[in-house]
Amino acid sequence: MVICEGCSKEVFVYSSYGSVLCLDCKVQMTADMEERVIKRKCSCCRIYKKIYYTDNYFYSKYPLIQLCLSCSQDLKLLKSITLLKEYGPEYFKICQECSNLFEYSEDKSWSKICLDCWIKGKNGIEFQEESFSDFQNLTPIQKKCMDFLDLLSIEHVDLKVCHMSKDNFEEDEIYNYYNPKYNTRYILDNEICIEVEWKENNLENQNKGITATTETCLNLINAGVKFSVWYSNEMKTPHIRIHEIKELGETKDPLKKKLIRQTFSKKFVPFVYHAQIDSSLFSRHKIQLEYANHWKYGTPFEMLFEVGN
Repeated sequence: MVICEGCSKEVFVYSSYGSVLCLDCKVQMTADMEERVIKRKCSCCRIYKKIYYTDNYFYSKYPLIQLCLSCSQDLKLLKSITLLKEYGPEYFKICQECSNLFEYSEDKSWSKICLDCWIKGKNGIEFQEESFSDFQNLTPIQKKCMDFLDLLSIEHVDLKVCHMSKDNFEEDEIYNYYNPKYNTRYILDNEICIEVEWKENNLENQNKGITATTETCLNLINAGVKFSVWYSNEMKTPHIRIHEIKELGETKDPLKKKLIRQTFSKKFVPFVYHAQIDSSLFSRHKIQLEYANHWKYGTPFEMLFEVGN
């Protein structure tokens, strides 16, 4: 019995030649060696990555320089058209920040910017590619919010988000990567939001608002409309959100969009509550971000239920 040089546990060996490793450490070492073959150290950024450009010594098989995808493009040694012809367009995506190509992967299919631009967006803090842990420290509700934004941004590349509070309104940002500070977003081009509420936030008006929301939901269900209902503690009434309205997606005219939203809302909200419909939501307007803390009340804005989605 001897001690494994990898994990320090006792193992049985037949020969004393070479390094002593248990089966688990041997498998891991083999996997690491294979990974190093695929990912070699870039001569520029000094990080183990897949190499796209090499330049050898004269009459030698050993590379003088070897560069990763990002560095080879930054140094203008490889052009986008060359990469696309060699590997195929399905292998890359175009970064919306620097316009360079970056590798496409299924687990990050929502990404719109390359790793280098993502790092620059983190206030200049440098990270190693292999040691990202930012998203591992998110709370369950924050992970839901991130997943929700990622899904929205796939179809709506110009999705705008921001942080808002009672005392502070930050500048809007186009969503590229998740930041826990985000708590508001703009209404989507094909989205309708219905809020029926009274100015005074008291128990009587809250009960009226719940009744109005319930009757509106029943009308939507009877018409076969897909929708979801959202609420945050201390809010006056729940909010109804409807996506994928065909008529909204077919026009870019702001006035037509406003009329469509107005007509739709008044069709399904009972007539007696028309005066309490929030008409500001008929136009392009900021709304509370799903699964984020409410900008006014500080409680999570969560889905109560959804129909047909």
